[in-house]
Amino acid sequence: MSLERTPRLPEPAEVAGHWRIETKGDGCGVSLTAESVVFPGPDAAGWRLTVDDPCLATLHLRGVEAWRPSSDGIALLRADGSLVVFLSRKGQAFEGPGPDGERLRLVRD
Repeated sequence: MSLERTPRLPEPAEVAGHWRIETKGDGCGVSLTAESVVFPGPDAAGWRLTVDDPCLATLHLRGVEAWRPSSDGIALLRADGSLVVFLSRKGQAFEGPGPDGERLRLVRD
């Protein structure tokens, strides 16, 4: 029997910085910060996501204001802590389907 190790949960400071969310035809610069966000209710804390312009709406990610790391990816969250999209780790990037089904890729900027 083989025992697979679950990747460790990254610290927010390790992930924080300038990133770019890309699709086939568009992209948007975002900053994942290590500034804690406390959501109402029992949800775990998250960290603030900032963007310089309203480009998230063009990627169907309107309302994304926070993020949360997991051992296998990054969750992008609304201000109330609810999930908008989960992007799985793919090497140094994170990928997954967006709300409209289009493939999203989160890469360091």
